[in-house]
Amino acid sequence: MEASSLGVPVLGVPFFGDQYRNMVLLRHRGYALIEPIQTLTKQSFLKNAQTMLNDPR
Repeated sequence: MEASSLGVPVLGVPFFGDQYRNMVLLRHRGYALIEPIQTLTKQSFLKNAQTMLNDPR
């Protein structure tokens, strides 16, 4: 959640407790992309990272 106060984008891979809820809040505010641990691959990580790097926000 500290990232949102600094405007830092987050590529979240939530896997425990309240992490998913926190990531949903960040995504709703436009600060984050979420990649569930069950579907995380090298390709999905690179795709999401590239998306974040190309976003002018």
